[in-house]
Amino acid sequence: MGVSPQDKRYWVEAGREKEWTFVQRVLPALGFQAVLNPAKAQDPYAPDLLVEGHLADLKCQRTPFFKARERFGIDPRYAVTFNRKDYERYCEHYPSLDIYFWIDWQETRRDIGGASYKVDRIHGVWRASFPALRHSIEVGSVRGHDYLNRLLDDRGNARHSFGFDLRQFELVGSSDATEDDSAWGI
Repeated sequence: MGVSPQDKRYWVEAGREKEWTFVQRVLPALGFQAVLNPAKAQDPYAPDLLVEGHLADLKCQRTPFFKARERFGIDPRYAVTFNRKDYERYCEHYPSLDIYFWIDWQETRRDIGGASYKVDRIHGVWRASFPALRHSIEVGSVRGHDYLNRLLDDRGNARHSFGFDLRQFELVGSSDATEDDSAWGI
């Protein structure tokens, strides 16, 4: 079946590799200059990137939220999640952050509870400002979701996320690659 979504250690390690690839290959292919945030050497919870000199974080999502229409009222092809833990940390420490969503749906079909779900593949990078996300959360224009399999989690996984529609963000670039990131030289 693959790696468990609850294996936080694995995903943190895999995230470091994705951050490097994003800074070294994806953003330059899209016309941006970026570096990994040097503050992460001392603080693993610091935002991931400096893009054009502006502090930013990377959200790399590879599996659609297949039940997004039911949970959030959003077409699953365009639904992304944003963790409450990140929201709270950014409110306190990084209120003007940009967030990059690097999306590449690797899985497009899933059976859940006897129902079959299908999502068309999407591949691209979107940018959202944290102040705009924060406003949407605070005025209640986005819905939240509790992860039932994480209610008793003690490994640091997020227990709650908000659902957002990528179409509300700025499309920075997309690729016609059908199997991987090869269109961006990866």
